[in-house]
Amino acid sequence: MIKKNILSVRERIHLVCSRMDQDSGAVTLVAVSKNRSVRADTRSARRRHNRYRREQGSEALAKHKELQADKLSIKWHMVGHLQTNKVKDAVRIFDLIHSVDSIRLAQEIDKQAAKIDKVQDVLIEVKTSSEAAKSGVTADEAPFLAKDIASLKNITVRGLMTIAPLTDDIEKVRFVSGSLKGSKVQ
Repeated sequence: MIKKNILSVRERIHLVCSRMDQDSGAVTLVAVSKNRSVRADTRSARRRHNRYRREQGSEALAKHKELQADKLSIKWHMVGHLQTNKVKDAVRIFDLIHSVDSIRLAQEIDKQAAKIDKVQDVLIEVKTSSEAAKSGVTADEAPFLAKDIASLKNITVRGLMTIAPLTDDIEKVRFVSGSLKGSKVQ
């Protein structure tokens, strides 16, 4: 089932990229897992899912240790809200943190990364919908946060992360994705 779903997603990526005259090889597919056993995640990793996202810190720590012991080459991504008291472990484990939404959090990431001589890659989380459950900075605030983060030595902004509303209404999704247009980091 998983293999079939992955093939379907890759076909859709290829189709969209073809329509846009873009190289589908430039798109990275990231497997997301939550509340699964290490055994299931190890099977997934062995299927060449070398991008792996974890949402829960303590679960990620345990799985990271086991999967690293299995000598699998995995790029770890942190999704979901990151609390400042969890930054030390997150910086140690994750290659990319997807949810930076404040300068305070960015400064803590910078501080913890400096302690282990690492430059931490991050995405700025931008809230583009009115859903209460979503977090992040506004599209207007994102350039200012990016500029503030750029002054830190052990953190690098690699892009933006946003989540469209869960809906079948494609126009609502287009409206939300369009809210980032015109935002420029100086």
